[in-house]
Amino acid sequence: MGAIAASYISMWLVDCFGKLAMILPFASLALLAAFVTLVFLPETKGLPLPETIEEVEGADGEGRKPLEMQPLSAAGGASPELKAAGEKGEKSS
Repeated sequence: MGAIAASYISMWLVDCFGKLAMILPFASLALLAAFVTLVFLPETKGLPLPETIEEVEGADGEGRKPLEMQPLSAAGGASPELKAAGEKGEKSS
């Protein structure tokens, strides 16, 4: 339904406003996407990609175990490990 309506709307735009009415929206959105990509996305060239789940979850070489996501129980909330880690983080900040 949307594709059919888009074809009729685009033909109407070309008839009423000329071909420029079709080029400007696509060109402006492409330039906006390029700007957002350049400004807001971090550069990753030359950075090593994580190869294991531990690297993705944030395990480091100091022997600290990464925090794993735990399901919340219906009655008790977060697991004791996560509560302890949260309290530790609140005290340090």
